[in-house]
Amino acid sequence: MYGRHDHFLSTESPSSSSSHDSSSEEVESTRGSGKRRHQKPGPPVAQEPVEEKCPADWLTFERQQGKWCVKLYNALIDQLSAEQRCRAIDATLTGLQTNEERMKLADAARALLLPTSVTDAAIWLGAKRKPECPRAGICLPKDTFNWTDGHTTGTDGFVVQSCIHQLIFPRGPTHPWWVTVTHGELDDTFCQEATYFPGTKLYALLLFLSLIGVTVSIIVSGGGGGRGSFDDDSRHYSGDSSDSSDYSHEHRPRPHRQRPHRPRPHKPHPPRELTKCPDNWILFKRPQGNWCVNVFTNAQTWQSADDMCKVYGGVLTGLQTNEERLKVAEKARLLTAPLTSSYSYTWLGAKRKPECPRLGVCPKPDTFYWTDGATTGTEGFGWIFTQPDGQVRGAYGVQECAAMLVYSSGYGTGGSDQNIHGQLDDVWCLRPETVKLAACGKKAT
Repeated sequence: MYGRHDHFLSTESPSSSSSHDSSSEEVESTRGSGKRRHQKPGPPVAQEPVEEKCPADWLTFERQQGKWCVKLYNALIDQLSAEQRCRAIDATLTGLQTNEERMKLADAARALLLPTSVTDAAIWLGAKRKPECPRAGICLPKDTFNWTDGHTTGTDGFVVQSCIHQLIFPRGPTHPWWVTVTHGELDDTFCQEATYFPGTKLYALLLFLSLIGVTVSIIVSGGGGGRGSFDDDSRHYSGDSSDSSDYSHEHRPRPHRQRPHRPRPHKPHPPRELTKCPDNWILFKRPQGNWCVNVFTNAQTWQSADDMCKVYGGVLTGLQTNEERLKVAEKARLLTAPLTSSYSYTWLGAKRKPECPRLGVCPKPDTFYWTDGATTGTEGFGWIFTQPDGQVRGAYGVQECAAMLVYSSGYGTGGSDQNIHGQLDDVWCLRPETVKLAACGKKAT
């Protein structure tokens, strides 16, 4: 789908539906008696909350900060032109709040391009590189860019020049020629790029819908019957007219009764935070409980590394965050430098999911799982650009284990694989390497 489309859809105002009920007063006249009967109005009817909706042909993303509407347009233009066209219809290039949003947008683009002859395309997104992160290795990968739409938060949507586009492959899970480049991934690019690879450009814009909270007041009107009632304005109690002869109109104060002393319930002290790690171990503070990590040498296979960790009362560790990953990489680098001038691998507590045997079957962050029983989430899976590819080799089978690539120099060699110090690679669990380390973890005490 090459060329430029001159017709664009304009945004629609958010549609809302609400019901308005009103109570009317029914009046009946009786000529013979000359009196009028009035029906008492019923209690106020609470209004239904206003439901905000996206236009019919827009994607709807439910976010904590508000409902978000996204639509794709096709045009062969650069990033600035895409942003200007979004603003012309009161929108902006969108960010991606979560990996789920990223894949929904990718699949929508695939459906848009599938009827055409296009083999690959890219989507302009609302993200720009931070000035302090001019190239790879200076900042954490997910902290290298900012969302520019004023609404998207966090870094979960980043799976990674000064701009970002999303790669779309309508006819398969990977690029037709480069199978390690998968559908839906993000790539940094030149903001002025419009006609280079990929050949077809789209852009995703959004319309923000605010969530309106409706407060309903319930008014209860007083009725007949009973011994008496409170007057809402004066806060005085008045007796029923039928009982006026039984009660005096004088104010009679009630005798003061001292309430018995009730001891306050004992508030238990919050549990003591566990922050103690053995000497030379790193303390990582986690919401689910603090964690201690250390790195050891002479670990050949994944299982021998896990057995080594058990000697120290731990297991091969997972990585909760990118910060943990970089700290473990530096710890491993200090052990690697005296052993080799090139690089080593550090075993981690992670295994490939059986349902994700190779690259492109599952989203990158969901291809492996942590095995230590303590690490959660996927932020710590900072993979090398082309990994985890799931190679298969003879008796070693598929690459089912994960290890961290650690360079003695503290930075990667670059090259075709774009390897960077501290990133993860999938490896064969039984294949020994020249230098292998083990990252062990256990609970703080």
